[in-house]
Amino acid sequence: MADNRSDNREDDYLTEPEPVAVSPAADEGGSRFLTSDGREYVYQETSDFDDVVEDIPVSLLIKPLKEKISHEVFWRLILNEKVPVTTSLVAVMGLPNCGKTTILESVLKQKIELKDGAELEIDHYLNRKKDEKCLSIYDLCALGSTQHTFAWSFATNRYGAIFSTLCGLIRRNPYYVADIEFEITSQSPKSVMDKHIRWLQNKTKELLKGIKDDLGKLTLIHDGVSFINVIDVGVNKALYPFLAMMLLHCHRHIRLAFFSMNRDGPNLDEYADLHSERYEERKDDVLVMKKRSRLTYLLHFATVGYTQQQRNQEEEVQNATVMVATRNEPLEDPKIVDQAESLEDPKIVDQAESLEDPKIVDQAESLEDPKIADQAESLEDPKVVNQAESLEDPKIADQVKNKIIKQAESQNVDQFLKNWLEVDVNDERSIEKFGEKMEDLIKYKYKQRTLLLPLRWIILRSLVVSLDSKGAKVMILRKSFIIQKAIELEMTKKEIDNFLKTFTDFGSILYMPQYEKVEDIVIVNIWEFTQYLDKLYYPQEKEPYAANLLKYGIISESSVKKIFCKHPESADDFMTVLTTIAMASKIKSGKSILIDDQQQPDEVHYYLPLARTRAEYTPPEEENDYAFIEIESVNFPANVQACISYAIMDNNKDAALIATDYSNISRFLFQSESGPPISIEMVYKGSKTRLRIMNSSSDILSSPATVKACKKVITGSCRCLQRKINTIRDLKYSFAVPCASPEGGCHFLYHNCEPQLCDACSAENNFRLCWSKAAKQCDLLSKGGEARTSENDLLSFQDISGIITGKYEFEAFKKTLNIDESNFPDLSSLQDEDSRKKAMMLMLLLWEKQTDKPTRHALKDKLKENGFSDIAEKL
Repeated sequence: MADNRSDNREDDYLTEPEPVAVSPAADEGGSRFLTSDGREYVYQETSDFDDVVEDIPVSLLIKPLKEKISHEVFWRLILNEKVPVTTSLVAVMGLPNCGKTTILESVLKQKIELKDGAELEIDHYLNRKKDEKCLSIYDLCALGSTQHTFAWSFATNRYGAIFSTLCGLIRRNPYYVADIEFEITSQSPKSVMDKHIRWLQNKTKELLKGIKDDLGKLTLIHDGVSFINVIDVGVNKALYPFLAMMLLHCHRHIRLAFFSMNRDGPNLDEYADLHSERYEERKDDVLVMKKRSRLTYLLHFATVGYTQQQRNQEEEVQNATVMVATRNEPLEDPKIVDQAESLEDPKIVDQAESLEDPKIVDQAESLEDPKIADQAESLEDPKVVNQAESLEDPKIADQVKNKIIKQAESQNVDQFLKNWLEVDVNDERSIEKFGEKMEDLIKYKYKQRTLLLPLRWIILRSLVVSLDSKGAKVMILRKSFIIQKAIELEMTKKEIDNFLKTFTDFGSILYMPQYEKVEDIVIVNIWEFTQYLDKLYYPQEKEPYAANLLKYGIISESSVKKIFCKHPESADDFMTVLTTIAMASKIKSGKSILIDDQQQPDEVHYYLPLARTRAEYTPPEEENDYAFIEIESVNFPANVQACISYAIMDNNKDAALIATDYSNISRFLFQSESGPPISIEMVYKGSKTRLRIMNSSSDILSSPATVKACKKVITGSCRCLQRKINTIRDLKYSFAVPCASPEGGCHFLYHNCEPQLCDACSAENNFRLCWSKAAKQCDLLSKGGEARTSENDLLSFQDISGIITGKYEFEAFKKTLNIDESNFPDLSSLQDEDSRKKAMMLMLLLWEKQTDKPTRHALKDKLKENGFSDIAEKL
């Protein structure tokens, strides 16, 4: 068949070849087949989404055509046609309990209308890939172009292949589409691909037959198809780092960053509130979003996955974030208002007491409950009243927006925050307007970038999701297998690579070829992948492996394979992905793991720090006998522990992991030939990770073995963070030790540089010197060392003049630098920019004069701590 189709495709498109006899043996292995590596897949005969097509009302204007579409002609259609396709991933992220899921599903219910008499309710489709504790995915297919109103529907699990095929057929013969007849062959299929093409031909025939009497859809189908994948991100400690990597590869996506104007607006500087039974059951209330403020997390969600290179590229415009502020105003139901007012009416209270119904009596008594009384009184609290009233004040809403933008400017990511929307969770009209704006955004963001996708690409993707393995949907496929199937569709190697990239761009699949270890791995079912992420990081306590995993973050390879009982062929690939994107650390033997001083069985183990459920350890503030890594970025790495642990364990045979139950501590043991083993602990806390030597013996201080162990930790940390520089925008990091002098501060550690400790630090009997010597030997610290060293230089006049600006808050700046007003001349007028620049110059010179060590770094830290990060960046 391939030879017949490959010659003169365009000329022979509607020419039907002579029938070819096929023996029954040609179907052997047609439904079940093996790949070159021994994996077995089964073609899924019936689609889980078969009923979707019948439930979506579609109409089409039909015109005469005399030709019949035979199997051979249909094959030529698949191989030759291109269809206009708009693709997009809509990533819905945000702070907890802001109403994003409610709004999203309300919009979908408004946009998608099932036909009368549909067998399935719309909630059935919404719940197909829904998991509020992890990730929900809504696969959507829209007919039409940017010039028309979209006709929305849920995509089948063949990813729009049926609509795309019909689109290709109509575009090929726009004036002859009527009474189309399909001639279905009775010959046995020659391969799984051939069987899939026959299934698709039947489905296209059924769809066309069902819409022949409807009018108005010809133009929509002719204009093209839109594939829109919507993901709704729930609170999940394992999902966040995975999505950070995924969004980095999905170049055609729109980000919706939700926050509640009621809950979050007045409390942007505080931790997110995760008080609910759902979060408590999984310990998320004590583990998730406890390192940084709501504002920091909001900016992280708004910008994670954007690269430094996108800042000034046209692609950045398509990938812009939409900030969505939700409101949850009380319903204006007169009955509810009357009920609320009745609680203050003494007559009503008397009536309640007189009722003989025990339930009513209990309800009345509850009004005297101190908690209820406190709640009632809180309604009269001026702070609460003011807070509620402030939400209606546009000035307050503007203040919240300005605070977010100012912080974004200080992080140099404000260019991503150009689109802002507000929506009331309880107002259907408000939600409807939000949906209209989002549809316009999807249409016009990609107006100039509609793709002409080869129909065979779409068919290949529909085949991939039609495969079962051990009774479950295939989750991961090898690229080599996809190549085998693509060859049947006469695709070249370059075309296959473009196919994988195109479908990764909008989150249909995930392919990361830049990482050598996963260049042959393709995640074809992202939702199923996240389901197993959830199973791995949130194990059921009854499972035999759960105890060590929940307490220490340790799990053996054999236990991992038990979790993947439905996908045994995917277990190794799954863990390879996690170790490659630094979510897990692979330890070659359990002999290198100590749990309660006992070595583990001699098989591969994995270390998943995020799986632990104990609350974080908070080190004492007065402690100063340690080194630390300081990480600066708006997109903070969620799992630096796993990444650094992998770098240490993978490169040092003498290192062992000591299991610890605190969720933010990792501890390592390094063997020493000349003395006792060296124990080093890593405490991950916010932007600073402490590195502590745990040995108490004083003779360890001058031991070369200690310096050697410190060097291994610094080297492993550098390896990890240098990997993350390519995935986290504007990532900066440095190593330092706290100063022992009363003034505080720190001493930064560099490669190939003599220890620069002050007299107070050198005189104390501590480990600072060990870390400093280790840093001197670590050549991976050479990058950026000179720049960091220069920050310890005294402030120069060029430094001061280089940061002068007229755009700053005068009083706040003066307070930041602690300027004595008696030394400051009267500047009665600061209206013009030159006067403001002169005032700023004078304040900086006064600060330099009154500061003992006016270094560039000291000024930079002072400005950053007080909200002047945009000025500090100029240093």
